[in-house]
Amino acid sequence: MRGKLAFAREVCVINALGWEVRGKFMQHDYTITRAGKPIATVHQKWLSWGDTYEIAVKEGVDAVPVLAIVLCFDVMHAENAAVNRAGVSGNN
Repeated sequence: MRGKLAFAREVCVINALGWEVRGKFMQHDYTITRAGKPIATVHQKWLSWGDTYEIAVKEGVDAVPVLAIVLCFDVMHAENAAVNRAGVSGNN
């Protein structure tokens, strides 16, 4: 998996699947494409109890790798938040 920042939007390439993920990962708002065509979209519902995601997977696409990508970005977000909290509390 390889990622980069492109014009304030994030891009991640999943080489093994031939997929590209574009969007705002930390805001949980992104699209997964294969050969430039959307195969899944992910959006976090903000006004809900707990973390709730709206995940739309195109018919015929295996949902398991899509869910794995969602979990990876969620873990990265949680780790980033933990580092930020530690940095803030460590400065006091």
